[in-house]
Amino acid sequence: MKPLIVLATLCVASAQAPTFEVVSIKSAAPDQNSVSSRGGPGTRTPGTWMCRNMSLKNLIDIAYDARVEGQLAAPDWAEEFRFDIDAKVPSGAPKESLRPMLREMLADRFALKVHTQPTEIQGYELVIAKKGHKLAEAAPEGSTERPQPGPDGFYRANLGTDGFPAPIPGVPGVWIVRSRARAQWYRITTEKLADNLISQVGKPIEDGTGLKGPYDISLHWLMNPRPDMESGGPDLFEALQQQLGLKLQPKKIMIQAVVVDHLEKVPTAN
Repeated sequence: MKPLIVLATLCVASAQAPTFEVVSIKSAAPDQNSVSSRGGPGTRTPGTWMCRNMSLKNLIDIAYDARVEGQLAAPDWAEEFRFDIDAKVPSGAPKESLRPMLREMLADRFALKVHTQPTEIQGYELVIAKKGHKLAEAAPEGSTERPQPGPDGFYRANLGTDGFPAPIPGVPGVWIVRSRARAQWYRITTEKLADNLISQVGKPIEDGTGLKGPYDISLHWLMNPRPDMESGGPDLFEALQQQLGLKLQPKKIMIQAVVVDHLEKVPTAN
């Protein structure tokens, strides 16, 4: 009888998992140039999650946390079909419930079916550079007052005197203006820093620094520097060493690859 009891418990837990209360899905206008998402549990607008001009591949990437190059195997057309989505989040839903809700929505509206398989790929280990780290100890929580966002709820950075996006006090995130990037993270560990850098390098990263933190981190670098680009900044790997005293060194890492078994191009009706 014990296996039956365990199965019943799993079924109840699955039934109680949070789901979006209402979801509106529309085809994105073809003239949209940018991709955006905002809101959801743990944000300033916890009751709603929205995205604009998001491809099916983008949505699956978010739902399954597939930030690594080659981690998601999906049909080529999944990048072509783009949607605007507005979803109502149940009251009190925890921050970690967003991805399960997206997975449920994709399965319900696009008939998504996937399986995962372990795969070893080339990644990086974050370590302390030879001359030691330059990380700044985190300031007390709430000691930096952040400005008000724009009328659309977003913060926008302008180029500073150094040619990179100017820091916005108290606001964490990554800003990119004309291929020049600025990242700010507050009260984070090096383990979380390594996780944040994954989306910038497209490969898995493990923390090998042995540091505990927390730290306040500001980092600026050139995105995809080219020979014809004006000089005036390091790439991400150089920036980590020069500004933080950290280094990314190659390492083979085991990940869970996500393989799409079935996906519909058109969602079921709202």
